[in-house]
Amino acid sequence: MLKTPIPTNEQINIEILKRPDPILFYDDIILFEDELDDNGISKMNVRIVSLIFFFYLFKFIYFLIFFFLKKRELCQDVFLFFFVSSLELMEF
Repeated sequence: MLKTPIPTNEQINIEILKRPDPILFYDDIILFEDELDDNGISKMNVRIVSLIFFFYLFKFIYFLIFFFLKKRELCQDVFLFFFVSSLELMEF
């Protein structure tokens, strides 16, 4: 069941995203993959990208289902952004 997003006034600081920080960690993790009994493909994976002050989580869901002479594709992407302030880093 899909939930309705809650409106918020928070925004991502675009200036932080423009900085050329080095990527500290990257991984692409396949959580689920199936050939659907030769009737199509379903795949769900997560990509993690960690930089100095923030990290991203990308979730991808992909379905390709074959009907007699037609093909149906469904893609869903979710992007999460987490920012860590310098004060939080100092506490560790």
